[in-house]
Amino acid sequence: MMNKALLIFIAASLFPAYPENSRSIEFKSSCAYFLPDGNARTPAHKAEADAGIRARWNGADARLFLSVPKTALPGDGADILAESVRNPRFGLGIEAEAAGAKIGAKAGTNTFSDSLSKIRNPTPSAIANPLAKSLSLKCGTGTALPTLTSAQKPLSATLSATSPSRLMKAEFMLDEEMDAAASFSACAKLRKNASLTASLTASRFFVENGSATLKKAGAQFDGKFMAAAMAECALMSPVLKAVARFALHESPFGPPCAWLKLDGRTAFGNVLLDASFFSIPTAGTSPKAAPLIGQGSSVVRTTSQLSLAPQILLEAGGWKGAPSYIRLGLCAMGAEKVAATKSAEKLGVGKIRAAAEWERGQLGLRGDFTAANILISGNPTTKSAMPDRYDSFSLSAQLSSETIRAEFSAGAKFRDESTEFSASFSASPGKSRSVSVRNSFSAEWKDGGVRSSDTVALSFSARTKSTRADAKFALTLPF
Repeated sequence: MMNKALLIFIAASLFPAYPENSRSIEFKSSCAYFLPDGNARTPAHKAEADAGIRARWNGADARLFLSVPKTALPGDGADILAESVRNPRFGLGIEAEAAGAKIGAKAGTNTFSDSLSKIRNPTPSAIANPLAKSLSLKCGTGTALPTLTSAQKPLSATLSATSPSRLMKAEFMLDEEMDAAASFSACAKLRKNASLTASLTASRFFVENGSATLKKAGAQFDGKFMAAAMAECALMSPVLKAVARFALHESPFGPPCAWLKLDGRTAFGNVLLDASFFSIPTAGTSPKAAPLIGQGSSVVRTTSQLSLAPQILLEAGGWKGAPSYIRLGLCAMGAEKVAATKSAEKLGVGKIRAAAEWERGQLGLRGDFTAANILISGNPTTKSAMPDRYDSFSLSAQLSSETIRAEFSAGAKFRDESTEFSASFSASPGKSRSVSVRNSFSAEWKDGGVRSSDTVALSFSARTKSTRADAKFALTLPF
């Protein structure tokens, strides 16, 4: 507590020491109010709020955010406020140059990003955008200063140093719970706008068993500090972008566990092809219910996964000098997973997602289809082990001009036992986009009944040369 207060005091005391024209300050706030719907889901009036401030000046970035979690009203306002003050999210980042090298430091309730987030939870994402226009290939450990919506994290400090050529970087992180991580990365410039980056990350986190499923499956273990290391290599070129990751994790069950992940994108003409592969080659050395335990105590139940996502861009003529384009994309994914049940059954599941998008100047239209959790192999013996199979459809339209920006979307999701529908509309008039309104409706039909709600949100933004303020207010009405 004293360390946190001291850090905030240092950030506040340093801020006025710099010229006014070299700094900026941002105020952010968000508030949501939920009306009761007369059932157990929302039995009373509830509210939640976030507020904070961010100040930036010559190489420094200071942030302080307070949150009030969703709370039933009326409540003890003094107790709620005191709890939010006792658990602030804050951070101070500083960058400076010494002998041409860039030196950086971050302290506060920082969040994990980049390589560090992957080593904490290696589970590959199964939600791929078939029309993705970019592919992230960042290497090296990562921590980030907190944001308005980030979760509470332990107090930590990060030190980094980048060489004068900006081709080598070292970083070290330590938090108040004695979790630690370090990384070193180097980049080599190749010919024809190509580069090769290699990175090595090592970490030591306290890993504990927070899964009731593991206990039921007889795979419980005592919490302790465990080490992990990950090597990465990324290639960036005009025709191929690829990154390979290989990691070793200390296991609570015996021999170390390993995982491998490959991601890549290639382009030829107007065609893009994304590919991804993930595997845990040591899955057989761990209990069936826990192929791998991540550094964030996460249970990685996906033992292998392969996805391919081609997309093509077609020119569709034009109108009044504005060219039109059609983008088509398909993503197909297959994975082998262990069910989160006592029997830990191994299942093969698949997912298909297709999308089409039409763009012409200020107007855009898009349609999406998803068939998820398709059972490919295995025979689930219990309902809880059965993949959550569903199909979904969505349509969206967007208009962006000098006088207004507007978006509309609608979608439906179909399961055997339920049907969901959602629709939203947002608009932001004027060139400055200082005011925006959004309305979202959702409904679910299940067990012969229906649950629905509507949320209205207003956002405001104001800025000057060195100051910016953002505020958002939302009201949810169930019916």
